[in-house]
Amino acid sequence: MNTLLIDADILLYQAASSCENEVEFEEDIWVLWTDENEAVAKFDSMVVHLLEKIDTYSYKLCFSHAKNFRKDLYADYKGNRPTRKPMGFKAIRERVIMENADKVIIYPNLEADDVLGILATSDPNNVIWSIDKDLKQIPGKHLTEEGVIKVSQEEADAFFYRQILTGDATDNYKGCPGIGPVKAEGIIKLASGTGMEWSFILAAYKKAGLSEEEALVQARLARILRSSDWDDETQEVKLWTPTTV
Repeated sequence: MNTLLIDADILLYQAASSCENEVEFEEDIWVLWTDENEAVAKFDSMVVHLLEKIDTYSYKLCFSHAKNFRKDLYADYKGNRPTRKPMGFKAIRERVIMENADKVIIYPNLEADDVLGILATSDPNNVIWSIDKDLKQIPGKHLTEEGVIKVSQEEADAFFYRQILTGDATDNYKGCPGIGPVKAEGIIKLASGTGMEWSFILAAYKKAGLSEEEALVQARLARILRSSDWDDETQEVKLWTPTTV
């Protein structure tokens, strides 16, 4: 039986947002309110809907830890994110975690993305659900709007390499200056099958006047962890290192 790995950060945000209500308390004065019970029930119903899509009852709720190892690599990581979360978000999150304790997975210093990546690459029966495009760099099964698709090792690695070059404005890391999606695609296509992807990436960074150390930081920010990047015994990240180094 497949186990559905759910990006619970995103699902919770969607549930909490959908239950916010604005009301004109009196003329020209508006208030925002939410019903915690409604939001928790909405979250639960969304989980059931996802499970029905792949006909399973086995699932894990993957949440982010309060600390993030990428902040130690680059202090401004995700520094451009809006600060306001949906009303009652913290309380709703605590309720969901408490009521689903046997389903919740949180690893120290990791984002939910990383938990998904580690678990998905640990067991081929695991299926990822997330609307975050970054998860395309994880090989394995993914639940999408079109159903379950399989991302190959080659496709996943290519997505990761492209991400090192383009960066990610949403997560506030820059990648290689002057390299957009089209140029990145061309570079990775040239390197494909040679085993020299990092050499091609490094050449682009050096052409832009950046060092290998700067390129490596961008790669480690871009990397969604796989099982090979995580020491389960010590609960520590094994930072990605290119094979050519």
